[in-house]
Amino acid sequence: MKPPYLVVPPSYTADASKYGFRTGRLAYKIENMHLMRGRIGANVTGGLMIIGSLDISREGDFKTLAGEISNECARHGFEAVMLDFDGKPDNKSAGFAASLGSELAKRKVPCMVPIDFSMFCPDAVYIVTSEISGGSLKLRLIELIERFGKEKIAFAICRMRMDFLMPSPEGKGRELTAGEFDTLYRGMNAQAFYSPELCLNYFTYTDDTGQSHFVLFDDVRSILGKVYMSDMLGVGYTLLNYPELRDILPEISAGLKSD
Repeated sequence: MKPPYLVVPPSYTADASKYGFRTGRLAYKIENMHLMRGRIGANVTGGLMIIGSLDISREGDFKTLAGEISNECARHGFEAVMLDFDGKPDNKSAGFAASLGSELAKRKVPCMVPIDFSMFCPDAVYIVTSEISGGSLKLRLIELIERFGKEKIAFAICRMRMDFLMPSPEGKGRELTAGEFDTLYRGMNAQAFYSPELCLNYFTYTDDTGQSHFVLFDDVRSILGKVYMSDMLGVGYTLLNYPELRDILPEISAGLKSD
């Protein structure tokens, strides 16, 4: 099995390194159209460069910026660059992603952008999250692979804890914190079930007002299931988020090593 990448902020690097994952280094930002490096060792090699803050408030020279990024990739042996955009594309963010992605493509540097930017960035790799509330996760990935190709998909596995008030025709729920979920799960003495189609666990409960709820959540088994699915389908990149999975990462790591 091709191991996934573990997205790690600089402050967690030492702890995350003991699990043996390839690393996505969330240690870079763009300011005034220049690449800025955070805390990263001079001898660090391999993995992904993740640019977690993008200042797109001004115009600038995309060739110069792309050169700085490609030089940093060569210096540390990074395999690809991820642009960590928030929100839907607008004129400014779409233009930024398209221009920078085009320049990086000329330098043979793979550039990851959220799937919503796909129409603006034909040369990029597209980040797809695992968060769904209906249908089949496997079929969704297959459809995207058929549309873009395996090598152009980065599957970001997100840990889900979502409470849906039923009925929920739009499929929108309320995200639960870890503490809220634990309190709810224990307080309801819930019996959980596993959905192979969603690759998620679920349980139902009735609140104090008599309204029905449907809760979807991840655990070690569902996270491993998503990793195996991604590997089986030959997806180009599989991403795990260290802060989200920190408490169950030893079990995830052990499960992957025993495969």
